[in-house]
Amino acid sequence: MQWQWQCSKGGYATRTDNKTKTCIYMHKVVMQTPDGMECDHKHGNGLDNRKSQLRNCTHAQNSKNRKLNSDNTTGYKGVYWKKDRNRWIARIMVDGKDICLGYFKDIQEAVEARKIAESKYHGEFSRG
Repeated sequence: MQWQWQCSKGGYATRTDNKTKTCIYMHKVVMQTPDGMECDHKHGNGLDNRKSQLRNCTHAQNSKNRKLNSDNTTGYKGVYWKKDRNRWIARIMVDGKDICLGYFKDIQEAVEARKIAESKYHGEFSRG
């Protein structure tokens, strides 16, 4: 290859443009991502840059496919223990608004409510 690619700290294949000294992401090159758009790795693997695993999208769409936060203790996105209610709560963010999906005695009920909402609101960008 004509370029030297490396794995960034964030887990993406990158190279440095020698003229501008800017970071270039392989996935954006592969998808020819237009300015103002982002490139999403469908399954969250930043080193899998096959066209079939990438899609150009808006920032809002890309945010729907985020991984779990590092401080997540339940192992499920949008499901938390609400101590003052002694219940599990399921939530989802839609168009910048935090939507409460309900309070549940059983964590699996909360997880199922979240999965249904992800399918409804996030569609193909749902991490599932």
